[in-house]
Amino acid sequence: MPDAAPARATVRMYRQGLGDFLLVTLPRAGQDPFRMLIDCGVILGTANAGAVMTRLVTQLATDVNHKLDVVVMTHHHWDHVSGFAQAKAVFETIEVGEVWASWIDDPSDAQGRQILGTHAQAETALRATALHMQGLGMDDTAQQLESLLAFRGPASGTGTVDDG
Repeated sequence: MPDAAPARATVRMYRQGLGDFLLVTLPRAGQDPFRMLIDCGVILGTANAGAVMTRLVTQLATDVNHKLDVVVMTHHHWDHVSGFAQAKAVFETIEVGEVWASWIDDPSDAQGRQILGTHAQAETALRATALHMQGLGMDDTAQQLESLLAFRGPASGTGTVDDG
């Protein structure tokens, strides 16, 4: 049987529950592989989320020998970014070459700041509406609204990972 061709790329999906946490590894001739982390999160309400994410980010750190070339944050929903906060101490042990984020997350982009501000205001209004619905006895509808808001993360006012 002939030797298998070397892998052109490998993708590892860390199993943490509902959320995204992917490591893409690309070989480079004569160098360490190129390693890109894409998102790192689990949905709000996951049991023992902090411990789960810390355990898995510790495994990631071992897998990449504490070095990532690129970290990509596709968007700041909690199920994509919570691990950066939940396992912050472990991430501090990983050397990161570059961080790629959406233009909307660039603090120097006026339009991005405006959009995030509008999102934060809408989120605050929706959370207040859910509380009001609970007060009116509309618990099922309030719970449905709160489950949709869980993708934004804990109630913070800004919906960014720094709040977690």
